[in-house]
Amino acid sequence: MNKVFVAFIVLLLASLACGSSAPKTVDDYMREYGGNPDVYNRILLLTDCTLLQEEFDIASENNQRATPGTAEYKETIGYMVAADDRMKALDCYSQADVSQIIAQTAQMASTQTAMSILPTVAITSTNLPTLTQPPVTPPTAIETSPITAILTLAIINFPTNTKVFILPTRRPAATNPPSGGTCSCSGDIYNCSDFSSHASAQACFSYCLDQGAGDIHRLDRDNDGSACEN
Repeated sequence: MNKVFVAFIVLLLASLACGSSAPKTVDDYMREYGGNPDVYNRILLLTDCTLLQEEFDIASENNQRATPGTAEYKETIGYMVAADDRMKALDCYSQADVSQIIAQTAQMASTQTAMSILPTVAITSTNLPTLTQPPVTPPTAIETSPITAILTLAIINFPTNTKVFILPTRRPAATNPPSGGTCSCSGDIYNCSDFSSHASAQACFSYCLDQGAGDIHRLDRDNDGSACEN
């Protein structure tokens, strides 16, 4: 267990040391991952670790929505790598965070070691009391007609049916995009059917491109620059 813990610490420190290499430029990220150069410029100019973490989280959410192997999937990885490189350059991963990770890893190793040691269970015999069968009242014969006997037998032999009612959940109403051209670019929340016209869909598409979010609503499926052509 100690060897595994030491190996983890060595790998962790080695990964932090990789942040000292020469920083990449926008052109480097564009050649390797593609994407929007304005987004890379915004990420590389940030000096606040919290804002960089938000950029990383947004790119990660968009990456999960994208289809693997597509250009959108690759460029979201580029945004995540750029944000991670920038946080390393600003020393956002401080030594306090490393110490916390080491402490959590040590606690996890200690817990696993304790779980691997099975406690000794003492088995003692206990004298159980003798069960006394309660008195059973003998059945009383009741004179009934043949029809009454059949109905009584049916009631006794067939159990009561239990009815379960499942109420359907109500879906929230869709949020229609504004018609002025500006729209939310924080996540994939619009479809082509949400727009009243091709012009309004194109305006939202162009607005999100200007904001650096790319085609976040995936309105341009064939990547020809025209949104919701059909």
